[in-house]
Amino acid sequence: MKRTVRFWIALWAGKIITIGLVLAGKKGTTLPGKVAGRIDPQLMGHLSMAYRDGIIMVTGTNGKTTTANLLANILRAAGKDFAFNQAGANLVTGITGALIQNTRWTGAARASLALLEVDEATVPKFCEQVSAGIAIVTNFFRDQLDRYGELDTTVRLVRDSLG
Repeated sequence: MKRTVRFWIALWAGKIITIGLVLAGKKGTTLPGKVAGRIDPQLMGHLSMAYRDGIIMVTGTNGKTTTANLLANILRAAGKDFAFNQAGANLVTGITGALIQNTRWTGAARASLALLEVDEATVPKFCEQVSAGIAIVTNFFRDQLDRYGELDTTVRLVRDSLG
């Protein structure tokens, strides 16, 4: 993907919003990702390409955060540097915001690896732009029927996106 003027405006807008949130004492990743994503809807994909060692995606209806945090601790203990959406913002806007935070003003990633928790219903949108080298799927339970409908539909969405 070629980095366009939209990419640069989106990245810098996201970084400026991130700085503003930090100065205001906030830790939000969603707002920078939301604004930047409106400027360049392909921003998440552009930013993800900078991770030379790849992307690890963790998804499922339960256990995503626990699994991602356990893996993060293992990576830290191994001395690995990595980007991580540790704030738990696991929708496209939060993932994009986390990638913005882990990207320099030049567009270069601050680490060579990314560990991303991804909401199971976000997996199709995520996989449209990001090629995860490793996908960890924790489990699927019927506790999200009010949000996503029948469990088989959610399983099929994730399976087809990873296929």
